[in-house]
Amino acid sequence: RQGVGKGVDAIKHAADEAKKAGGFSMFFGTPQIKRVELPLSVPDGKTLRIETRDGDVTVVGTDEPGQLIIEATFRSYDEAESKRLADAYTPVIEEGDQLVVFRQPDGPNVSTNVTVRVPPGTPVELKLTSGDVVVEKTNAPVKVEGTSGDVRIGHARGAIQVVQRSGEVKVSDVEATILSI
Repeated sequence: RQGVGKGVDAIKHAADEAKKAGGFSMFFGTPQIKRVELPLSVPDGKTLRIETRDGDVTVVGTDEPGQLIIEATFRSYDEAESKRLADAYTPVIEEGDQLVVFRQPDGPNVSTNVTVRVPPGTPVELKLTSGDVVVEKTNAPVKVEGTSGDVRIGHARGAIQVVQRSGEVKVSDVEATILSI
């Protein structure tokens, strides 16, 4: 009985510690979803870079105005904390000399699904940890660096580079000056 009691106490203690640190809240916590739509302009000669940890990324070349749509899911041990995280979230798009960059915010309890519309001819770089990637109709160079998830690239032109540890890679209808997978 004493051994079982000590085991139960140890499990309770570990669960309390995990709860304090965020623990399993990414998988089992209360979700709060925030959708943000932002206009996006990538000037000629610049590359669009998207950096995210978890979540799917879709980039589509279109004649419609450029747009960045983010569906961020926040999870925490209770609903109030999830809501606080979602309310505090403000995506940022930064523009440098050669890049226009969107980065997922810091924090272990957020995942973002990102959908982007860009004019055809916009080069794209994607850096992510896990999630599926679709890049269609950009008619421009594409670079994808990730750890896990499927990658699908279609109707791209120029240098096509995919560095992925696990997942399927499908490339179709491209005019590649160099293709590296």
